[in-house]
Amino acid sequence: MRLLSIVILVLISFFHQPVFASSESEALGKCLGDFTNGKERKELARWVFIAMTSHPELQSVSAVKDADRVEANQEMAALVTRLISEQCVAQTKAVIKSDGKEGFVAAFKMLGELAMAEIMGNKEVIKSISDYTKFLDQKKLNSVFGSK
Repeated sequence: MRLLSIVILVLISFFHQPVFASSESEALGKCLGDFTNGKERKELARWVFIAMTSHPELQSVSAVKDADRVEANQEMAALVTRLISEQCVAQTKAVIKSDGKEGFVAAFKMLGELAMAEIMGNKEVIKSISDYTKFLDQKKLNSVFGSK
């Protein structure tokens, strides 16, 4: 049951609202970041993306296959298992003891932010994100910002 609670906390941490990060949770977050590389962070971001495509309103714009979902879940499970049981054992125990669930969530949120930074820093992603600006109503926006 305790393992299930930890697994659920990891999942929630990627989608949870901002939380207070104690020195223990910051230490765990740093450890998680230190013991993941760019490839693993991209895999984590891929896992988040695949999970998001489960939402009914996103299913129509996604071609994620069940095999992709299983693979991403297996990669995520291996990563979390390694981080918690091998690389960041002391930090994990300290967070659970001092902060409980909230500290654990804060630490994994930090890792999630690193993972998203790996993806968001890509020039193609940056271009895609800024493409919406072509459709902004400049006249209306200028009236708000006072530009001429």
